Amino acid sequence: MIPEQILAEWHQWGLASPPDSILSIHGGLTNQNYLIRSEGTEVLLRLNNTATSLGIYRDEELAIHQHMAKAGLTPALRYHSSELDYWVRDFIPGTPLAAAPSDDDLQAATKVLSTVHAQRPRANLHTLDVQAACAQYLAQCDGYSEAVIRLKEEVSQLVPLPADDACLCHLDPLPANWLRDSEGKLWLLDWEYAALAHPSLDYAALQLQLPENKQALFESFIPENLRAVMADARAQVRLLDLSWRLAHATG
Repeated sequence: MIPEQILAEWHQWGLASPPDSILSIHGGLTNQNYLIRSEGTEVLLRLNNTATSLGIYRDEELAIHQHMAKAGLTPALRYHSSELDYWVRDFIPGTPLAAAPSDDDLQAATKVLSTVHAQRPRANLHTLDVQAACAQYLAQCDGYSEAVIRLKEEVSQLVPLPADDACLCHLDPLPANWLRDSEGKLWLLDWEYAALAHPSLDYAALQLQLPENKQALFESFIPENLRAVMADARAQVRLLDLSWRLAHATG
């Protein structure tokens, strides 16, 4: 439920009158999302999970989201609280990418990611260290469990990606975080894990979510200069995801 003190701030969201209806939108693992309607206007309100264990930098996410909205890559924000515990953005009607996206969707997604990697937001952004992030998540778990011990060993053997190639990355471009609107435009949502990182990590994160019969085709769309490190990138993404899930399954 949305706290009453937040709903009382509706006049700051660009609405002409109080909300007519509020619909909970299910599917996110971290935050709570609500579709709010008021006299024909639709906005999306997101209650942000403020747990520090998630490793999310909300101030960075805000700066990145605002930059990406100006670039036309993500819906524009209408309002954010000073504490960044919630914000409101434009609601874009559309459909998420399917679990098995079409070939055209995959090619379009690679083009959007390439555009993301070329962006230079005016913000001080942290650089993702995958091994350090895995260690942070695993430190929240039972250090004596076989799964944690095994993961720590695998993490220690990860091959670093070239640091000089780091750029802005989304780092969670799963099919559920893509939206195709009624005009066919592809939007990329939810920038909370974005950081400076090797661009291959974005392609690996999406590739690992695809059916096996789509993965090889998707790799052919990836910029040629990144293909040599894709195996290392997939290993990093896989262990980062496993570490995150293990931490939050036990927390």
